[in-house]
Amino acid sequence: MRIVDGSKEYVIVDVSDKLGTITNLASLTPKYFVKKKLDGTTALADTDPNVVSGMKLSCLIDTTIAAFVPGIYQLFVKFTSAPEAPILGPIEFEIS
Repeated sequence: MRIVDGSKEYVIVDVSDKLGTITNLASLTPKYFVKKKLDGTTALADTDPNVVSGMKLSCLIDTTIAAFVPGIYQLFVKFTSAPEAPILGPIEFEIS
């Protein structure tokens, strides 16, 4: 996915549960964070996504803030699902 520098866009994350026991992510307190691929520095930390519908998350990438400069980034989603804390990703996108 490519995002134009200076814009605000959503990255949509489709999540599936292989066991079929989870149908809505809202109760799992999802958070997302973004790192620069080149050096692993954090561009965005512990941000609340919008739950678009049951198993889809909408993660806002606001490239108007100083943390985002042109380059390749990796988005990760984490959940608090006791006793585990799974992290999904990376989902790569480029700002140009």
